[in-house]
Amino acid sequence: MHWSETPSAPKKTTKVKTDIRSRVPSGSEMPTTVKVNNRGSDARIPRLVSLQDLLKEDSGETIRTEELPKESYTQEQLTEAWMEYAYSIKSSDLDFFSTLSSFLPVIKTATQVEVTVHNSTQSSDIIKMKPQLLAAVRKVIKNFDFDFEIVINKEEAKEIAVTPQEKFAKMIEKNPLLEKLKNKLELGF
Repeated sequence: MHWSETPSAPKKTTKVKTDIRSRVPSGSEMPTTVKVNNRGSDARIPRLVSLQDLLKEDSGETIRTEELPKESYTQEQLTEAWMEYAYSIKSSDLDFFSTLSSFLPVIKTATQVEVTVHNSTQSSDIIKMKPQLLAAVRKVIKNFDFDFEIVINKEEAKEIAVTPQEKFAKMIEKNPLLEKLKNKLELGF
């Protein structure tokens, strides 16, 4: 058919609404899939399940937070659990891995743990993944009361060397002999 030709008249189709409940014998449960006869195909339509249905089907056992373990943990155990989670997500999210491995949690008091970051982007990345992070760390340290606060410290961020000159200046602070080596080799940076 050429673009200037008019298309043929559309084919008429009729839709028949059938209530699936009418095909289920009374007293029996609703099937999880329904076979649909669509031109000989064997398509199956999954049943939509509401959250209320899932809660009704639950065994009725609820876990009380008082019954979850609340063992004490050390800074070393916390750091190990933190890094274990960081390495578990390394292949899927390298940026978040870098953030987690750069900013380790520090125990301030028995109930207060802080993670100090340099900017709000790092903070929002950690907040976004906090539920998964908490679940993983709590499981490893066996303390389900564990939580942490994020502190943004912009002062530390200013100390990070970005340009080559700043990086070299930091290196000279750590090793003054690098300045002599630069002068001896007549490097101009």
